[in-house]
Amino acid sequence: GDTGFTGAHQEAVSYLLVVARERACPNIAHPITGTITTSTGKAYVTADLEGGEHYYIDRTVAGRHVLVDIPAAYECSQWIKTANDDKNVNNPALITFTLGQAASVFVAWDTRSASEPGWLATGFTPTGEIVDIADPDPTQEFRLLRRDFAAGQVVLGGPQPSAAGSNY
Repeated sequence: GDTGFTGAHQEAVSYLLVVARERACPNIAHPITGTITTSTGKAYVTADLEGGEHYYIDRTVAGRHVLVDIPAAYECSQWIKTANDDKNVNNPALITFTLGQAASVFVAWDTRSASEPGWLATGFTPTGEIVDIADPDPTQEFRLLRRDFAAGQVVLGGPQPSAAGSNY
């Protein structure tokens, strides 16, 4: 929308450029079935994982809290958008959802945190992969941790106690 931009003048506006393929996600089976419940009562939602999306339900300012680069293997996967306002929750059952089939569950964890809550540290394995984001803190990224689950109910705890500055 900035048709007057020539590169020769200073802008007071931050830009976020996301380069992505122009294609819709294919019709794939989504493993999460039914309702997602949270101990905080917030309405977490599922979506197809794509660059350019806001990753929290409560952080939707243009150009901030946006997925910039996700590992290609996970594009279009079903994911749960959480609430960053839940970053201080210390509850072993923050999120409950049901898998209609066996699936790998990945948690994107704040790279600024040197510690993890027990449920994440003992049950999940780091993949070595990073999700790059546009965040007010330019040092923040998310590292991926994985755990395989059978079909049925899955319960994930809150991000505390840890040194995380954001929710997963």
